[in-house]
Amino acid sequence: MEGHRGRLSPVTQRRHPDRERRFPYRRTRDRLPARAETGDVHLPGGGRAPVSPRPNRALAGLRALDLSGTVATGYCGKLLADHGAEVIDVEPAGRGFPTRWLAPFVPGAPAQERSALHAWLSANKQSVEVDIRSAEGRASVLRLGRGADLVLEAETPGTLAGLGLGLPDFATVSPDIVMTSVTWFGQSGPYRDYAGSDNVVQALVGLVRGIGQPDDAPCAPSGYHAQIIAGLTAYIGAMGQVVARETGNAAGPAHLDASILEANLCFTDVGAVAGHSRRVTEARRMGVNRFPPTYPLGIFACRDGWLGVTALTPAQWHAFCRLLGLEHIADEPRYQTSVGRLRDADRMEPLIVERVADRSARELFERGQEMRIPLAFVPTMEQLFDVDQFVERGAFAPIEHPDQGTYLAPVTPFRLLGTPAAAGGTAPRLGASTRKLLEGDGDPTGAGPPGRRHGGVPSAPGVRERLLAGVRVVDLSMGWAGPLAARHLADMGAEVIKVESCARFDWWRGWEATREWIDGGGAEKSVAFNTVNRNKRGITLDLAKPRGNALLKRLVAESDVVVENYSAGVLPKLGLSYEVLREVNPQLVMISMPAFGTNGPWRGYRAYGSTVEQASGIPHLSGRPEWKPTMVHVAYGDATGGLNGAAALVTALRHRQRTGEGQYLDLSQAECLFPLGVHGILAQSATGSPPERLGNRSATHAPHGVFPCAGDDEWIVIQVLDEEQWSRLQSLVDDGLGSFGDIEDRLRRVGALEEALSAWTRSHEPRALMTLLQERGIPAGHVRSSLELVTDPHLAARAFWPMLERDYVGVQPQPSPPYRRASAPLGIERPAPTLGQHNYEVLTTLLGLGDAEIAALEREGIIGTQPVLE
Repeated sequence: MEGHRGRLSPVTQRRHPDRERRFPYRRTRDRLPARAETGDVHLPGGGRAPVSPRPNRALAGLRALDLSGTVATGYCGKLLADHGAEVIDVEPAGRGFPTRWLAPFVPGAPAQERSALHAWLSANKQSVEVDIRSAEGRASVLRLGRGADLVLEAETPGTLAGLGLGLPDFATVSPDIVMTSVTWFGQSGPYRDYAGSDNVVQALVGLVRGIGQPDDAPCAPSGYHAQIIAGLTAYIGAMGQVVARETGNAAGPAHLDASILEANLCFTDVGAVAGHSRRVTEARRMGVNRFPPTYPLGIFACRDGWLGVTALTPAQWHAFCRLLGLEHIADEPRYQTSVGRLRDADRMEPLIVERVADRSARELFERGQEMRIPLAFVPTMEQLFDVDQFVERGAFAPIEHPDQGTYLAPVTPFRLLGTPAAAGGTAPRLGASTRKLLEGDGDPTGAGPPGRRHGGVPSAPGVRERLLAGVRVVDLSMGWAGPLAARHLADMGAEVIKVESCARFDWWRGWEATREWIDGGGAEKSVAFNTVNRNKRGITLDLAKPRGNALLKRLVAESDVVVENYSAGVLPKLGLSYEVLREVNPQLVMISMPAFGTNGPWRGYRAYGSTVEQASGIPHLSGRPEWKPTMVHVAYGDATGGLNGAAALVTALRHRQRTGEGQYLDLSQAECLFPLGVHGILAQSATGSPPERLGNRSATHAPHGVFPCAGDDEWIVIQVLDEEQWSRLQSLVDDGLGSFGDIEDRLRRVGALEEALSAWTRSHEPRALMTLLQERGIPAGHVRSSLELVTDPHLAARAFWPMLERDYVGVQPQPSPPYRRASAPLGIERPAPTLGQHNYEVLTTLLGLGDAEIAALEREGIIGTQPVLE
């Protein structure tokens, strides 16, 4: 088979017959409803939603400068550029941004033009070369910033201010500019100046500790997950600031502090709160792909590939046993809860392995989904481009570069049907726009005079603190992803009304409900539910009953946004499709967040956050080479999907503010994981081979790994990324590393190097060792449990964990929003609602119902405040 799968020749752009069949760019894009440029698209249940008849981007009219070019700022800028903003990469002359030197590399391209990762990040942007440390360079940057809306940067705090490029300097040329700093640890706190890396952050947030074998070192994920998540999170915060300025909720310059550490706490903050509340104890590493509280969960080898399994509820467990012929264990009392099954995983796993080994992964996947079991086919990087679901949805589109040629890469994972993002694009050479933007006469940026260029309404001198005040959101979602998306809007000041029913309450309150659980207030004690639903009001409505259905429509008529993450087709069956709701509110912004999107052959498939991680293929990129494909988290897709949902919503709200147009948003939680695996996807597409799985090691740096410390199961991430750091480490360890030379020697003898370094680290307590190494500028992070996060001194200094009191659970910490202005986090005003807590308030105040009507609704079971077992 031809080697460079997914890539066209850089020189001739010839069409290979096999590639034309497997990657039919034009035909794939033509058949994609979500990528259509005109007309309508079909929605689940037979409805249609309009697609813009012109090249219309939601962020048209915005300008952003990226001064640092990290993966985090690059991804934030990519989201801006793909949605129509003018994004200018201000790159150091000669060498360019750091991302230009990150793998994968396209053979034959000039050194500074060979990174496929940089090309993906910089597509649809402009590049200028500027020496920002010179007076001339500073003047050039401020000229580019004239009338700009955003500046993205990732320098050591205080660096830009020292160069005359701080927020006050940019405010002289653009009075409402928002400077967004995306740094490893934020602009304040004890870790502020620490050296960071993706794995250091993942160790510190408690993500690494659970990955791997119980008797060996934990294993960190490969790639740039932490920075991609931070870039996405910074985008949410930055767009909140932009929308606030255009609505008059804020005015004047602002400095947004987006910490990469705090952005990645979204994966572990629930565990931190649960530990503080003594609702969980620390779980030891249980093995590859074993994460509490779910079992069966994992990835299993079949005769033709890999099968991803998640069986959480009792119904799923019994169906899974029927699928594999394991009925003899299905009814055992100890297996009627997920936690009970997890305790006996060592007995059960060999049975599962044996039953699937000779069967087809694809057939088990399809049959299991027919039985409503959340199973997944786990594609390799090579198979990923051929998965029918992703082909039909156009999940990959061509990236073009004048020196690299053309290859496929992930598109923006959320779809705005009225203002579709660019699919693919062209990446510029270093400095390609320098002459156009800096050497012309007059105002080459076209910015006009300083001030607002986008037609927003400036705010009065008394600025409101709530960025999205005036926006009302109806949150129909359940679990983690949808509620997290809505919570971001709530944290920025939107009024969010969560809608449940007594019989179909949010399953994150509890998925194994019993009478005893209800009577004991179990529905109100879930740390997970209470964490992702704070700052919201809550009501109950039985949407299956005509009066409940009609009341929801009235509520939508008075709102701006609807969030839902049901399986595709559920709301249309209830007569609540976007087409129907648009009739009662033509300006409605509605997002659907099913696991695989609203179209394609998998659109109605059952899935959890674990299922979409499996289906995304990214488990093939992490772990040791001898391990099975390795998952990162029990529900990695949930938080990632929630962040993308919030990003989609603030993007659509910006367009609605400018034009008054609502639209339908289609998000696939599986596709939201592609950016996290982009290093592997691009390696396959641009070079023909996926990256080698190396566990904690690196192909280019050494030492680079997880090393033992004093204490039980105590570990530290240490990553030496240049020769200066290596020299400092050698000095610190004295004679222990003296026999190891340059990077070539260290990579050649990496095993011996790791043994020598481990002999030294074993005598050190991990927290003290992290401090010792960081004081010398060496990236290091304690591999800690999420239970330690609430007491972390850095997060405490940044007031990250405010305490909040709630009925049934008392006082508990809450994670702050991962973006803040200046030194203060955004405030948390109210705890998560109890079931139906605000029925009377919402139904009388917003919908004008009287007491007699409320009483009738209660008698009919349309509203209520107690769970009901069906």
